[in-house]
Amino acid sequence: MSASVHGDGARPGLRLTLAAVLLFDLFAIVNNFFVVPQPDILLPWSPHWLITLDVHTWPIVVLVIVTAVSIGGFARGRRAQLWFGLLALLCLAVLVESLAAHVGGHRRRFYGPGAVLAGWLVGLVVGRVRGADDARSERLAEAGAAGALAATYVNAGLQKLLAGGLFRDHTLQAHILTHHHVDDPTVFGSIARHVALDPQLAMGLALATVVIQFGAWVFLLGPRARVVWGTLLISFHLGTLLFLHIIYLGATILLVAWSFPWGRLAARLRGRPRAATRPEDPPLASSELVLLLGLATLFVGIAWVAPTPHELPRPEYHHPSLREAEAPAASEQDDAGNTVAELGPLAVGDWLGAWNIERIEIGATDARATLLAGGERITFGFAGSQGDAPEGPHSLGELHIYYRAPDGLSFTEIDAVGRALRERLVADVEDPAAAVDRWIEAARAQLPVERHPLVPRPFER
Repeated sequence: MSASVHGDGARPGLRLTLAAVLLFDLFAIVNNFFVVPQPDILLPWSPHWLITLDVHTWPIVVLVIVTAVSIGGFARGRRAQLWFGLLALLCLAVLVESLAAHVGGHRRRFYGPGAVLAGWLVGLVVGRVRGADDARSERLAEAGAAGALAATYVNAGLQKLLAGGLFRDHTLQAHILTHHHVDDPTVFGSIARHVALDPQLAMGLALATVVIQFGAWVFLLGPRARVVWGTLLISFHLGTLLFLHIIYLGATILLVAWSFPWGRLAARLRGRPRAATRPEDPPLASSELVLLLGLATLFVGIAWVAPTPHELPRPEYHHPSLREAEAPAASEQDDAGNTVAELGPLAVGDWLGAWNIERIEIGATDARATLLAGGERITFGFAGSQGDAPEGPHSLGELHIYYRAPDGLSFTEIDAVGRALRERLVADVEDPAAAVDRWIEAARAQLPVERHPLVPRPFER
């Protein structure tokens, strides 16, 4: 590893930036506890104490206070930052896993800043082991954090290569169309639609994504390489914001902080000459690199050997917020039925263009209509502001409409039936989202058996 892009006096700024991102994540975690509804199905690997953590307010309050104090101690620096950082990392890990148990799904956007904090702490440990002074320890901490940051992208690129899903036909196009309305008149909407309808361009962007992510190890080769590859990684995040409306804000901020020589740029803006009081940081010694690499290898080995959460047996628990009665079996629930013959302006047997409505289902958070034409089936899900339907290309304001379709079906056909469905839902009503919510609630009240929260929705099996 060559010299760092951060000279003397810049690393406290990196530490403060990391602390600010961690505080923002802490706020987001607490906010998610209140705004994200509980799932239909609880995570099978979540232990009893983690599931019920958010039911009792005081543990969350204590964890939040301890985490905030720990982040403040870490930001202050000095020798105690190692212990404050370890405590903050532990508390944040518990909060994130409790949030995952609460919402029924991982919150990946919190993992990047946590990995950077862990890398920073590993660097401090290496410095302590080698008896380095505070300045040298923070030099090692910066290197550890940079390695952890790069590792998150290398891992993401490797997962895409191993899974291969990104390179399947229409995968990226389907993702783009899921997040962009088909009639978005903006420049960004036009660019996204152009990419979604051009298979070669979409495949090129998918390939570029893997190259940028998997090549993130170049970030560690030296100052110029860090600036170049950091810029590419930031461009990747801006691309996901443009095409998918997704932004990992914390990771992007950390990339901006770690990729450019802000200390030297600030000195130049203040009109100061290039510092000659001490030379730029020397490269890390071979022994320091070997120690950092050894620790990284140890962590990776533990991660490979230790069972992943989904490999753990499902614990027996009863969430206090759920009914004590046993949930009926999925097959029994299907026999009881969650289908209706009509839903607002939709009815089984109606035609939407060339497609016939075969089935209308009422889920826990949305409604779904399955349409049939020529042996092919499309399922459209939809809900208003009171539901929890994801965004789709045919959404309109707070009325969210999404679809699931076979891979071989062209988007032209999907678009035609999607537009017809939206026109049917919004016709003759002032507030389509509110109207859809009313129709779903009225239909749910007519179901013979109320769905139990632990029973999977048929659409998801």
